Amino acid sequence: TTLFRSTNVFLVKISIADRTIIFVHPGESIQDAINASNPGDTVFVYRGTYIENVIVNKSINLIGEDKNTTIINGNGSGIVINILADYVEINGFTITNGGPLAQKLDAGIKIESNNNTISYCNISSNKYYGLYLYADPNTTNNTIKFNIFSNNSHGIFAYYAKTNKIFSNTFTSNTDYGIFLIGLSDDNLISGNKFIENNYAIRIKGST
Repeated sequence: TTLFRSTNVFLVKISIADRTIIFVHPGESIQDAINASNPGDTVFVYRGTYIENVIVNKSINLIGEDKNTTIINGNGSGIVINILADYVEINGFTITNGGPLAQKLDAGIKIESNNNTISYCNISSNKYYGLYLYADPNTTNNTIKFNIFSNNSHGIFAYYAKTNKIFSNTFTSNTDYGIFLIGLSDDNLISGNKFIENNYAIRIKGST
């Protein structure tokens, strides 16, 4: 067991064989834990509200204790979780309060990479996109499953994002589109999703 300082508190890092888990408690920083991690590690976040904007630039697993009570709040500014690395897994969070609306680039989660999995999250009340699949140059082979997208402007917005899988999600009360694919966002699999009281369910523009 290793203790390392995170601002004014200590994070706990446990290594068992080849598996390393870093535990984050309320009052600690998720970003500090990511910074201290190595590719393949797991960052486990306990129930609580974490007001921060997180950049994931390593291939790690970011796991929340409970999707309803483990909350990452962007405080109305920027991207709440920005995924830059490939092979990232995010599971078990409420991701909320990204913004602002005027910028149209911010989101609850923005993915600029490939082969990531977002599952069992509540992605809600972000001022523009719940999830932004952004081309860099293409965002491919990401899996978005078993999430709830609610009270965003767009639930999922995909731009030049190809061969992604979006299935078994619920889209509810998004004020514009549940899912919007644009700009050669081709060959995406969209299956088994529920759409409830969105302005529009799905729009596909310039994509196949």
